[in-house]
Amino acid sequence: MAIPVLTSLLANNECLCDAHDSSASTAPDAPPLPPTCVEGLLAALHFLSLYGESLSYRLTPETAPIG
Repeated sequence: MAIPVLTSLLANNECLCDAHDSSASTAPDAPPLPPTCVEGLLAALHFLSLYGESLSYRLTPETAPIG
């Protein structure tokens, strides 16, 4: 559940950046995330993905719970 939430945050931030860069009069009031926050979210996505992959390797048919 965390990966889709982080992905959504990054996508929304990209839209905010595009709106602010276009200098449109309808630019949203919310500022884009600082670059350090974006980097942190990208790192979190990376490590969550690695962790998810490690879990899938542990759940082979031989080790998966029955039921």
